[in-house]
Amino acid sequence: MKAIIPLQLSNSPIGAVYRQVRHNPTTKAHANMKPSFQQKTIAYLLAVSLCLTMATARADTFYVSNYGNNTISKITSNGVVSTFATVPMKPYGLVCDSRGYLYVASSQFTNKISWIGTNGSVNTLINLPRAYDATDMAFDKHGYLYVASQGGYGIGRFRPFGSSIGPFSTKFTLAFGLAFDRDGNLFVADALNGRISKVTTDGTVSTFATGMVNAWGLAFDARGYLYVANSTKVSKIMPDGVVSTFATGFGWASGLAFGTGGDLYVVDQGKNAVSRVAPDGTVSEFATGLSQPSFIAVQPDLSPPTLTMPPQLPEEIKQNGATFAVNGGINLRYQILYSEDLVTWTPFQTNQITASSRMQIVDPDAANSPQRFYRAHLLP
Repeated sequence: MKAIIPLQLSNSPIGAVYRQVRHNPTTKAHANMKPSFQQKTIAYLLAVSLCLTMATARADTFYVSNYGNNTISKITSNGVVSTFATVPMKPYGLVCDSRGYLYVASSQFTNKISWIGTNGSVNTLINLPRAYDATDMAFDKHGYLYVASQGGYGIGRFRPFGSSIGPFSTKFTLAFGLAFDRDGNLFVADALNGRISKVTTDGTVSTFATGMVNAWGLAFDARGYLYVANSTKVSKIMPDGVVSTFATGFGWASGLAFGTGGDLYVVDQGKNAVSRVAPDGTVSEFATGLSQPSFIAVQPDLSPPTLTMPPQLPEEIKQNGATFAVNGGINLRYQILYSEDLVTWTPFQTNQITASSRMQIVDPDAANSPQRFYRAHLLP
């Protein structure tokens, strides 16, 4: 039995259509027989429905908060540094939302969260209590913003438009880095106690790892391993809490972020620079000339998602369903829809690409339809 190979059909008014043809070695005498499963055809629409107001793609564009001169630096994928915005006093945490907007936490006297437009304009979103002293921030999969405090306020939670929901956890006196895992649990760098804490969705706090002296930034890789900026090194923590050293040689590691290629970018406050760390732990210089940099954010890839499908045998689809992949931006949410007539579209799965740019999808009901089309829709 030959594998089913997607064939692109040209001149389609709908988009790129891939049709899977099932080969059945029957004779001409069987031509009038009812088509078997192997003879059925399933077509796959790899079109994209994307809101026209979405920003232009900016894959692997980095932003760094400069505590020393109250600016946000923009760094291209080849390490070219420029000033993107001047912000209120003492910027710390940075985070991008699913639309590509950048948010910055200002500590000390200003104590506010601002969002920065694509032209570098700075706009106040949240005014925090004077003693809040915000550090890092993170968005959950529902779009709520979490803000860490080193002034005894714990972790605050805010709606997307800035109104407070109230404290998410008050059990942290000096919280720095924040990061969500793929299950929605929040991990907190508890700098005061030298540990990494795990906060479940209901607010239950537990100790995930200890021995994290001066822990700052946190970041998850595609496998679910947690990385911690830990003084002059970066530590790696396995899902079971086992800690190892991933990279060393930093003056003072503060912020962390993964690029779309899988490299880890480390803000080195001690050297006023950003280093790039390969998956094997090799450290190289990425950008210099910063001013007491603190945290880093990667603007998500807002290019249209694509669907790809590997060759599959008919019996594989019958037994396991049709398998394909959504390729898109990190931390973006996609809704997968199917249609049997290219007119009526039915959502059947919503997923968020968390730590890599690829997400596998399986449709177990594909074998029950004579034809089925798919498309991926980027959610706000």
